[in-house]
Amino acid sequence: MCRPVRIACATIAAVLLSLHISTCVAGTDVKSRFDLPAEPLDKALRDFAIQAHCNVSYVPSLVAGLQAPAIKGEFLPAKVLSMMLAGTRLIVVNIDKNTIQVLEAPGVTSQGDAGRTSRLGDAGMRVAYAAPEIPAPAGASSDVQVGNDTQDQRDKELDEITVTGTHIRGTKDLPSPTEVYTRADIDATGATTVQQFLQTLTQNFNGGASENTINAVTGSGQTNNPVNGSAPNLRGLGTDATLVLVNGHRVAPGSNDGSFVDVSMIPLTALERVEIVTDGASAIYGADAVGGVVNFILRSNFDGAESRLQAGSVSTGSKHDIEAAQTVGHDWQTGSAVLSYQYFDQTPLSASSRDYLHDVPSPFDLLPEQVTNSVFANLSQEVTPDFDVHGDLIYSHRFTDTSNRLGEPSLGYATQVSPSRIDGYSTTLGSSLKLPHHSELNVSATYSESDTLQELFETPAASPLQTAEKTKTDIVSLDANLDGTLATLPAGSIQYAVGGQYRWEYFGTRFLFPATDNTFYPTRRVGSGYLELHVPILGPGGGSGGNPALELTLADRAEHYSDFGSTNNPQLGAIWKPL
Repeated sequence: MCRPVRIACATIAAVLLSLHISTCVAGTDVKSRFDLPAEPLDKALRDFAIQAHCNVSYVPSLVAGLQAPAIKGEFLPAKVLSMMLAGTRLIVVNIDKNTIQVLEAPGVTSQGDAGRTSRLGDAGMRVAYAAPEIPAPAGASSDVQVGNDTQDQRDKELDEITVTGTHIRGTKDLPSPTEVYTRADIDATGATTVQQFLQTLTQNFNGGASENTINAVTGSGQTNNPVNGSAPNLRGLGTDATLVLVNGHRVAPGSNDGSFVDVSMIPLTALERVEIVTDGASAIYGADAVGGVVNFILRSNFDGAESRLQAGSVSTGSKHDIEAAQTVGHDWQTGSAVLSYQYFDQTPLSASSRDYLHDVPSPFDLLPEQVTNSVFANLSQEVTPDFDVHGDLIYSHRFTDTSNRLGEPSLGYATQVSPSRIDGYSTTLGSSLKLPHHSELNVSATYSESDTLQELFETPAASPLQTAEKTKTDIVSLDANLDGTLATLPAGSIQYAVGGQYRWEYFGTRFLFPATDNTFYPTRRVGSGYLELHVPILGPGGGSGGNPALELTLADRAEHYSDFGSTNNPQLGAIWKPL
């Protein structure tokens, strides 16, 4: 058989262990229990996949004839992989959140090259080179020393998983349901804007604020939306009951009354994924998360360039839209930078193009004219192996306009034109510090602002300009979070998170025309503290895949508002895996 055929057959024979679990824990900072006997590496990788909740992909010929040592106890999954591959020329690559791949590492010829960790590709994948087996002297630490780094240090350099719905890193199971929509999921919907993507979700009630509603009746009353903004409305409880976050941070609300966060200001091309907690999360994020949380995670660790161009039109009518975007990024050994720009232009959809609205006087826009320009930037830099700084910035300018002909035939008609100009700014600067006992301290400062100018013109009229109103909202937030392992029980590790937030909220509105002195500028301060615990009660059981079969979760958040008082929101949950 010729060599290309043999190579093709070997590739086709590659083993893919498909235990499909929502999150691969090979790159987390959380220990799990392993019981792996001394056996051929081929069999050991399969057993590891089951106990670590991962898909493991490899070519059988690479591991043929290799033996894996017996490993029993509670370890970081990454450390188990390092011990299994110690003394080999094999590397482990995180393909995605569900899959790792074992490959041969070309060019690893010395101890100094072993143990390196580097990032690859636009998904932020990391490559951990397996360290050669070095005998440790009696009484020495179990951490393998390679060059100037210990194996434990390299384990902590692997990708960490942060899930919306908890402040504890690496948590795989939550009592509240959490939906994650990746970049591929978003692209598969064909959506060109964030609001179009939200309209495809069954968890979102589309009777709230959106581009096709001016006033909407929701579970909490009426939402005023003269600027054709858009906001998620989980469970139909109202836009003010769903908390909107960007990279886990609050953003300033929009519209002319500050009643909701206008997600149409978030550029779709900047999104890495969207995470939605469809249960109340007041114990985690605050009293205004009673309906759920929508967290927009922005792109990072992108290397290369991406251009996007889209054009669309309706089958009946003159409405069309066009989107153009450019994203560039660079990923280096200790950091990354991303810059993205998006342009979106949508023409209005007239009621005259719909037969079922033949009695509506023209002009009357069912969908508004919209033009949006958005810029997003992200930068992260590792200062030391245990300390990094990161920041992001979003700026969006949106112009929207609607034309409606109102009145009675006997009294005559008047045409109203309502242009709005919205500017949104949001920036965050933060840092993280790794501490002993798998703990990590994260601190950040966020400033977010939304400026809205809404005008109303009417013809025929003696003075076409009827009103002009300017609204400004601001949020300044300081956050600190410490999480890690509190203690170890027979069933597993007790994980904790403790932190606090202090924020200033500003709202201002004034009428530019007709000029009045009714300026309104209320402010308030909000201070909060929270605590989370994940406590394993029963150890790994049948079907738990090495995780606790019974785990309790406890959370509590206390908040004090300067304008009305205090709230306290406790939460108790249990995760049981009987089968």
